[in-house]
Amino acid sequence: MSFIRKHSLLVLIVLCGMQLESVVYAQESDDELSTIVVLGGLVDDQGAWDIMAIADWETSPQTTFFLGAGVTETVNAQADLSTKWIEFGVDHAFSNIGVTANAGYWGEQDRLTTVDLAGSLYYETEKTRVALLGAVRDIELTLVNLTGQEVVLDADSTAIGGSFRFQPADNLFIYAAGTSYDYDSINRTDLILLCILRPDICSANISPLILARSMLNYSVSAGFDYQFKKVAINFGFSNAESFLDEQEFDVFSGGLVIPVGPVTDMELIAGVSMSENSDDIWFGGINFYIYK
Repeated sequence: MSFIRKHSLLVLIVLCGMQLESVVYAQESDDELSTIVVLGGLVDDQGAWDIMAIADWETSPQTTFFLGAGVTETVNAQADLSTKWIEFGVDHAFSNIGVTANAGYWGEQDRLTTVDLAGSLYYETEKTRVALLGAVRDIELTLVNLTGQEVVLDADSTAIGGSFRFQPADNLFIYAAGTSYDYDSINRTDLILLCILRPDICSANISPLILARSMLNYSVSAGFDYQFKKVAINFGFSNAESFLDEQEFDVFSGGLVIPVGPVTDMELIAGVSMSENSDDIWFGGINFYIYK
């Protein structure tokens, strides 16, 4: 059984600023309900790493569920975070019009936690999908101030955006997305306190493994996925601006997907994150896609 997937799981984690969608584009064979399990990991040259497990399954031709979880460590000179994430979502189509709903958690208990609720309304044809996206996020930061007392900063954010996907050929997918974020509930005094007490969070040298889950002003991304015979390649680009210090980041990534079994593909990933005020951060990883 063969599948044409969405872009790399790297893109889902690093380049998506709002929500993860179904992993599978389309099943090439018959009308059987499909399931895909993804196991993977990423590491960068600053010592950060991420491992993840994702399941994506159809319960009917119109409905797909998604469940993902992972652990990320960014313990180095630039950051000191040991975070976990979990996300659950559903995609249901009413003919050419459909909706998605996602709920997710990311953070480190008693230090930094975020809870996200997101959804989209989309129009889809055999070759094209256009979506309008929206999300809300609750952010809680627990800090220790200069006198040794704990300070809890609460903030809310909203996000709006859109995505576009086009299939110009049977073996080629092109995609683009953009998201804008708003943090009206955060005042400048709290922001200054945050950067004094947690310079690792305000640092421009953010690992690409947590960039999409950081506090951003905006994020835009584009890329393609091309399949030839039993091999596929993908390339993605993302530009994002940090809310805390207004630094811009460019992330370039590429992947090579090859079959390693009758129902298993392996993907090799490499990329770089660049910012004017920090050193380039190189990263790589591997994913295994198991199809049913």
